[in-house]
Amino acid sequence: MINDGEISPAGFNPYTSLNLDWISWIIYQPLFFTHNSYDTPIPCLGVNYKWEDNGLKLIVKTRSDVEWSDGVPFTANDVAFTFNLLKKYPALDLKGVWSFSTLQTVEASGTNNVVFTFSSPDQPALPVIFESLMLPERIWSKVKDPTTWTNPNLVGTGAFVLKSYDNANGTAILVKNPNYWFKGRPYIDTLIGRSYNSFDMATLELLKGNLNIAVLDVPNVFKAFVDKDPLINKFYASPQKGFEALYFNTAKYPFDIPEFRKAIALGMNKDFLEKVAYGRSQSVPSALGLPPSEWVDPTLTPLASSLMAYDPQKAQEMLASIGFKKNSNGALCAPDGKPLPTYTLTVVSGYTDFSDMTSILAQELKDLGIKTNIELRTPTTWWIGREKGTYDMTFCWNYGSMEWGTTPYYIYNEMLNSAYSAPLGGNALSDYTRYTNPLIDAALKIYASTTDLRLQKQCVYTIERILLEEMPYVPVATVKGTMMLSTKGLSGFPTDSNPYAGWGDMDMFVMTTLSVHLK
Repeated sequence: MINDGEISPAGFNPYTSLNLDWISWIIYQPLFFTHNSYDTPIPCLGVNYKWEDNGLKLIVKTRSDVEWSDGVPFTANDVAFTFNLLKKYPALDLKGVWSFSTLQTVEASGTNNVVFTFSSPDQPALPVIFESLMLPERIWSKVKDPTTWTNPNLVGTGAFVLKSYDNANGTAILVKNPNYWFKGRPYIDTLIGRSYNSFDMATLELLKGNLNIAVLDVPNVFKAFVDKDPLINKFYASPQKGFEALYFNTAKYPFDIPEFRKAIALGMNKDFLEKVAYGRSQSVPSALGLPPSEWVDPTLTPLASSLMAYDPQKAQEMLASIGFKKNSNGALCAPDGKPLPTYTLTVVSGYTDFSDMTSILAQELKDLGIKTNIELRTPTTWWIGREKGTYDMTFCWNYGSMEWGTTPYYIYNEMLNSAYSAPLGGNALSDYTRYTNPLIDAALKIYASTTDLRLQKQCVYTIERILLEEMPYVPVATVKGTMMLSTKGLSGFPTDSNPYAGWGDMDMFVMTTLSVHLK
């Protein structure tokens, strides 16, 4: 049995924002998986791909031995239909396959080849194309309005099919797909998904043996769960896929001053913030928010390390160097001698991890002489405020273009591309700090237009240097896919030494790898 967060009654249409997402990713499948950070795409319904015509054509070869769960063969026509459906109905194109790329046409070529044609080279389009879920043309082509269809009878290519769903109790029962193309998989016959109202309830069900997997990360997970029975209770964290950070609203004074932002970074005890929020330590990301990889400029390591240090004295000195000094009452004053006003720290009501970090940050800012007011907002109000810029500072997360991406480009493009920013009061698409830089825009554009790995790395390195010099946000914790596991009677779970399940694809990979044993 698995708990995968809240199950909503919105339906099973994988291309609506309120769909039952975890079920969609078990029933339906993409061409490739790119969720494991910066790894080579993992073949699924696609087996290989290549670029032609100087990067204007992408040729994907599809798997030839696949059937839909009702026994009908899967072909390249289903792939072409899926993408053209998203083009015909923009409301379904939630990830921007067409709106955020230079994609022009998608056509089937024979039974097992699909040709994607672009108006200009567009390397960054790969992840969103690769991870779009494929739909059966013969069923969806008959739907009058796919934007409102709840898709009650799911037909997919995945390892399981939906047997029943009880909306009142938030319970879904899935059974093995007899026509699954990966012969011999899955090893288990039945999968039950259930929602719980709180982390505590899910943890209790794990401890009772009523639940095998909970896809969540509770505070102090080792004390609350693992240490109760270390032989049975396990905690798994996938390779890093993103980070959580303190966002500055750089469209407001004094957060528009790089040295002011860097001073606050030095005044933050990032290790302590992360430990209080999640009960773990030593997983704070670098000042770039990235895990070690070939995409991190090694010459920037000393600078990145210095910015992640906790040094309140140096923070005060940096503030003084740009004219911000404390008065006799301990209040930080602007260069004109006037005390700074009280700033707003917004936090989502109910997000205990962010609330804990915000409370600590407020005290750290007070030590620097900066007064703050913690403002609790509903998830909707907080989200809108983030988009419109009605905040001074807030904790937020970034996964890189809706959780996807095979290089840091996707995070930087999402967070720093001026095309996704907006003036205060306007709706920013993703650049919520409202920090923009023409050099970063140019580097992003060059990266997107070339397949030259060396040049792409130089573009990323350029962005990293500017990011460390300007610091529009301060990374404080890594974002990983996390699972609490009760392993009694089951084997095949991911481990630190075998982290086969990455962010976003955990359900699919784990459910097809687990097997029952009698110990």
